Amino acid sequence: MHSTKKLHDLRELVSVYAPKTGETLFRAICYASGFEKWEIMAHSAILREFPMRGEVQILLIGGEPSSLGPNGKDPHFELSHELKDLKLTEDGSVTYTVATSLKACINPNVQFRPRETRLYGDSEIKGAILSKTVRTAGGEETSI
Repeated sequence: MHSTKKLHDLRELVSVYAPKTGETLFRAICYASGFEKWEIMAHSAILREFPMRGEVQILLIGGEPSSLGPNGKDPHFELSHELKDLKLTEDGSVTYTVATSLKACINPNVQFRPRETRLYGDSEIKGAILSKTVRTAGGEETSI
């Protein structure tokens, strides 16, 4: 989603339409793949495979509007997650440690200033993020 609005202004819209859009995409892939029961297949299990989401709001500084991205492309950010540790307790709860990386794909002459960064769990999963640590490419570390 692209917008000039602040994330908190879009949060309600995203919470309503993102699950519906995800289900539509899932069913389209199942249909195109030839699954007979594409209309009734359970789709929420796929979200549970990795129930972590991220949002970032960033201000791009410098450059011309037509050349903000690398090699004439649009600027974009890639958010990836790597599961570092997973523990299943006797009561059935799961605790895991995840390393999330944000890669900025922008023109070398453009800088960015983060305004809001959010990490949160999927709406279909119960639980909480217990701690967050931000580590920059330069090695600086901050617990938030």
